[in-house]
Amino acid sequence: MIDPYALLIGVSLLVVFSYLFNVVATVSKIPSVLLLILTGIVLRTADLSSIGLAQGQLEKLLPFLGQLGLVMIVLEGGMDLKITADKRSLILRSLGAAASILLFTALAIAFTVAYFFKAEFSSAMAYAIPLSVVSSAMVIPSVARMPESKREFLIYECTFSDILGIMFFNFFVGAEGPTTSVAVYVFVNLIFTLLIAVVACYSLLYLTAKIRTQIKLFLILALLFLIYGIGKKLHISSLVIVFAFGLILNNIGLFMWGGLKKYIPTQGIETVVHDFHVLTAETAFLARTFFFVVFGMSIDLPTLADVKVVAIGGMIIVILYSVRFVNLKFFLKTSIMPELLLSPRGLITILLYYSIPENYKISQFGDSIMLFVIFVSAVMMMIGAMSPVGKEGRSLELGLNPADDEAALR
Repeated sequence: MIDPYALLIGVSLLVVFSYLFNVVATVSKIPSVLLLILTGIVLRTADLSSIGLAQGQLEKLLPFLGQLGLVMIVLEGGMDLKITADKRSLILRSLGAAASILLFTALAIAFTVAYFFKAEFSSAMAYAIPLSVVSSAMVIPSVARMPESKREFLIYECTFSDILGIMFFNFFVGAEGPTTSVAVYVFVNLIFTLLIAVVACYSLLYLTAKIRTQIKLFLILALLFLIYGIGKKLHISSLVIVFAFGLILNNIGLFMWGGLKKYIPTQGIETVVHDFHVLTAETAFLARTFFFVVFGMSIDLPTLADVKVVAIGGMIIVILYSVRFVNLKFFLKTSIMPELLLSPRGLITILLYYSIPENYKISQFGDSIMLFVIFVSAVMMMIGAMSPVGKEGRSLELGLNPADDEAALR
């Protein structure tokens, strides 16, 4: 039987340590996510039976924690973006970079996997797509100190990478048959998703503006999760709805056309945007904390040193940064550092990897290869975060002004 007091103490300590890891990250530039994973690896060696937890019991929560974290992080990313006319070029460039990097990286990895494992290209592609998605869960908390143009480009790029990667994966494993049928399926799915996104977002905005009781933020959040869950069951890319809601909420004046203001008074929404932003950031922090700690507990560290794992994982790493280098040179007309190195794999990669259908599975492709890529890309991100990027923006991961750094560390 689980000891509720011991579990409460343990959960509280994890939250405290996660906050301290964020503080450490402002000084050392070591990503807090990497420290959370290492905490999970250490906990794997601990005997949790004394508090009533069996070996592997917490790992069963990984898919739920992953979906929770995914929604909150993408929502947080949408609410971090302010759309103005002068940012149109930035948005288009980041979208183009995300789509191009995702496609060419997936193709290159798929050919590599198919060659080394003598597998069908379709199966290799099912493994390549998860490894091609940049982790917004790791990038977004790690770019706050960067200059605004670089910070916004990376937030847009990794968020678009998440959304496009999930859509690409769902379309690929869900669509079967001739190329024409797949193209029709993708087109219909996309149109259906956009229509639902418009209806769902404006319905939620209407409720946000009209509800007068104090308790409404968690209600809106629960409805957003409900829409997301139903969308996943219907096999549509409901993450688009989550991102769109966050984006519209933070740019409400831009999306109130014509007579919409009569039905959705913007003043009723603007008063809660700040509170909703705080709630989203805090919830994303908790979801990220527990997901990566539990993920760390599922890692068998010695398997990462296998020669085959290092060789194949190393080739995948070379592909990731080679494709990214070429594309960033094209889409960015300025320096591509540290953007080149801020390309970690994480939450989305893990979720999609464990969602590969049985008929696409390659038995020789072990989990260790994925873990190797995640660890190395996290280290590369740490190196990128240590590079000089100026003194604009907020304190890394804590979301504070630079003037507040010293107070935050006391």
